[in-house]
This record gives sequence, C-alpha cells and structure tokens, in this order.
Amino acid sequence: MSRRKRDIEAEARVRGDSMEVFSALANDTRLAILFALAEAEQELDGPVSFSDLYKRVDIDDSGRFNYHLKTLTEHIVARSESGYELRYAGRLIYRAIKAGFYAGEQTLPPTPVDSTCVMCGANLVARYDDSRLAIECHECADLYYLVTLPPGALVDRTPDEVLRAADQHVRSDITLVSHGVCPYCSGTMTATRDRVSDSPTGNVYIHHFCVQCDQRIISTTVGELFLSHPAVVAFFFEHGVNLFDKPCWEIEFCVTDEFTSVSSDDPLQLTFEYALAGDVIRVSLDDELETVDVSVTTESAT
Repeated sequence: MSRRKRDIEAEARVRGDSMEVFSALANDTRLAILFALAEAEQELDGPVSFSDLYKRVDIDDSGRFNYHLKTLTEHIVARSESGYELRYAGRLIYRAIKAGFYAGEQTLPPTPVDSTCVMCGANLVARYDDSRLAIECHECADLYYLVTLPPGALVDRTPDEVLRAADQHVRSDITLVSHGVCPYCSGTMTATRDRVSDSPTGNVYIHHFCVQCDQRIISTTVGELFLSHPAVVAFFFEHGVNLFDKPCWEIEFCVTDEFTSVSSDDPLQLTFEYALAGDVIRVSLDDELETVDVSVTTESAT
C-alpha cells in the first residue's frame, strides 16, 4: 500500500471517529452527563459511580440515562470497576466549552493601551473581535501586533487584565512553536520563512505548520523566536533587564527586524544580535530552530 493511500485511509478514520464524537454530543442529556461527570470527578478526585452520576443529572428514567451514558463511553467516557471518568478527549471538550470557545463572540472596542509604539513613540490602541486581539498604532501602521485569543480570556476581566493574559498566551505559543511543538495538538511543527509584502514593519515572518492538525501560526516574527531563548533571557537579565516585565509588543526585537536577520535561505538560518552596556550577544538558529551558535563579546572587540 502506498504512503499516500495510507494517509488517505488514516484521515478517513479520523473523520469517522470525529463524526461519532460530535454525534454523541448532539444531545442535551449527553452534554449534561459530560458536565456532571467532569464536576463530580473534580469534587470526588476520582471515578464516579453510576448511581452518583445519575443523581447529578436531571433525568427521571434510569434506562434512558444508561442509554445516553453508553453512547458516550466509546470516545468520551471511560468505564472501569471503580466507576466512570472522562477520557482525555472528553476533558478537552469540557474545557473548550468552559473556556468559552462556543459561547458566542466576545468583543473589546478600541481601548487605549498603556504602551507606546517602539518605532514612533505613539500610544497604542487595542481591540478584540473574531477571536483576535489587535494592538494598533495609528501613527505608523494600522496593525502593530496580533494575538489569537480564545473568547474566554475576556470573561470577567478588565482591559488591562485581558492584555496581560494575551501577553502570557502568546509567550506560551511562541515557546512551544520554537521547539517544534504545536500549541493545539502537541504535534510536530515545521518552519518556513516569508517576507510579508504589505507588513507595515517590513518584518520577515516564520510560518509554523503542524503536520498533525494543520494549524498555522502566521504572525511569528524572527525576533519572537528569541523571546524565550535561555541565552537571550540570561543576557538581558544580567544587564538588569527582565524580558518578562513588559508585554511582547513593547519589546523592540519582537516587533522589528532591526536586531534579527535571515542569514541563509537554504538551509534556513536565523540570527539575533543585540547590544547592551557595551556587550553584544549573537545567537543563530538552524532550519529546525535549534541553536547552532551563541556568542557574547564586547563592542570594542567586534
């Protein structure tokens, strides 16, 4: 059997399993069981008995309840001698619902940000819609920074709290993709480069593609890949600068290519260079975003 045919058959099996999962959830009673089981597991710190779970769901007919519970046991609920508990897929579905992914769109109207553009010094403005938080500078560029953010991040948070959450969210994603791990499914990610012609900053972007779930993070600049690099973090800290004290959109090497470059296209090699207090750090990454060289010198020696 050819590899292409195996891939097609594997994808068909995944689609078939997915259809079964979504079909199992297309029922109010089964969703109620999902929520009741998740909450009972947290309360009891372990599997839940049939009788206890039945008491927690608003249904009078134990036979009908048993039917719906059995429908969930194929992919979403696990059964053992100790009782019932959610499978990993069930926990992900529960968390996605609780996180607000399906709860309707949240919005944030244009809101002043306590940050300034590193390129022109103008005040920045934030807005949120369509699951994206945009940081804008109206003086030098319409779009300054873009973060994909789940709607749940806005629930019961002030605009400042949303911005802090967005910063931590994007840092987490950058750390994962820079190590070749998909933030969505933990699958393997590959990287390619491209200069976006209409980018207001003229940045080179690294496109991260997951071979498992087809997720792509478009707006990763070269500089962002060095944001969590241990040598870079240590260099700044040793010079009295904590890179975690301010959001990504205030860190100049994240939003401009002034300090980063593509040293080679084939194979891909990225280089970061930054000077602080007379010292210069240089870090190079290869096409798999692995470190190939780190050096720290004094400016007089460069």
